[in-house]
Amino acid sequence: MAIGQRILQTAKRAGISQTVLARKLGIGQTAVSMWGKGGAPSIDKIIPLAEILGVSIEYLFTGNSESSKQIPDHTPGLSDLEVGLKIGRLEGRIQELEKQVQRYEAQIQKYDNKNKQQ
Repeated sequence: MAIGQRILQTAKRAGISQTVLARKLGIGQTAVSMWGKGGAPSIDKIIPLAEILGVSIEYLFTGNSESSKQIPDHTPGLSDLEVGLKIGRLEGRIQELEKQVQRYEAQIQKYDNKNKQQ
């Protein structure tokens, strides 16, 4: 399943309409509806989407149910060092996901260019 379709499916399960999702993201409802037809959100919308839908970024990309569990903002009893290490790991994962998005967007661009030439 494509990321856009997964986002819409997750929103529907959460009881969030496309109109409400678009308004929360500050984009047009038409853009959101295009996700169901194979489109994808821009990279700057991924983190807000995950927050709105209550899922992880990884879940949006992979659909992996293990990844759908949110990482708590704060775990009591952690030292500053432990928190820093967790943040470092999360930043690394975000960078990996950003690279995946760039590859995904490049594939979409190639597909769009190919269709324009036909």
